[in-house]
Amino acid sequence: MATYDNTDFTDLRLVELDGKIPSEADEGSCSSFDVAITETLKRVVTVDADSPDAAEQTASDNWRAGDYILDAENFVGVEFTAIPATSSA
Repeated sequence: MATYDNTDFTDLRLVELDGKIPSEADEGSCSSFDVAITETLKRVVTVDADSPDAAEQTASDNWRAGDYILDAENFVGVEFTAIPATSSA
């Protein structure tokens, strides 16, 4: 599993494995994988409440109402998880 937090992906480069780029290193043993890409967005909001549970409920209600919209500015990380692909045959 690979995790990238606050990473700038504008300068990606191939990494050599034993003098070969990954596609050449894996030649002849190609398999299919399902890769889950999970992006994490985070925003902290301040709400007035009588308890932590009430604060979370208020924030949840406000989020569901569209009061808080998280976008690329709220990006805090991404995770890639590969598992062998399921056969559709």
